[in-house]
Amino acid sequence: MTMSDFLTQAGARMAPFERLRVGRLGCAVSLAGIAFAIAALAVGWKETGGSWGAGFRFVVLTGLGSVLALYLIYALVETLVERSVRSSLDLFLRESGTDLETLVKAAEVRRSSLRGGGRLLQLLKERARTDR
Repeated sequence: MTMSDFLTQAGARMAPFERLRVGRLGCAVSLAGIAFAIAALAVGWKETGGSWGAGFRFVVLTGLGSVLALYLIYALVETLVERSVRSSLDLFLRESGTDLETLVKAAEVRRSSLRGGGRLLQLLKERARTDR
């Protein structure tokens, strides 16, 4: 496997966890949760006892709870994928004989054209700091 192939594959695996994507998805999930809560109140699935405040709390907590659940799930999956990328990085470095500094420089050059390049570069730099 060439350095370019490794960067492309590792970047593609880290791409779903870039902050901008996760933030956009979090906003969409929160809005969907709020829309679901309003629909549940309108249809009568959730009783508020005639209290406007109880309905408002239900809507806000549903939106907040949905986005928090998403972020927790994403953090768990990101941790697992990151461990997998780290192990494939170790394997690549051992098999190819490439040093980490060269890989970091190549990732910096390809960062903007590489899917997940920002998150991968962050991971590589973190690894380079811990190896010193």
